[in-house]
Amino acid sequence: MKAVKNKRPPEEIKKDQEAELASYTAPEAPYRNFILNLPLGMRLAFGRHFYGKKSLASAVKLKCLDCCCLQKEEVRLCTVETCPLHKVRPYK
Repeated sequence: MKAVKNKRPPEEIKKDQEAELASYTAPEAPYRNFILNLPLGMRLAFGRHFYGKKSLASAVKLKCLDCCCLQKEEVRLCTVETCPLHKVRPYK
């Protein structure tokens, strides 16, 4: 039998995300202007990569998004098979 995870209320999750995003966009944050110019949905992903949770998977994800103008659907539909990241791209 699978263990049921306790789900947090959406309001609580949103509040935590807003606090996290505020730390990435503080006036003294080095990548502040870059992050503020991103679409809202991408700010947390880029902020997490620049300020903490760095991983190979997040680097590949962000590179693919950068290449495809921050469009998840374009990453999924990518046809550039000569790209070394093509086989490991996210959103397949």
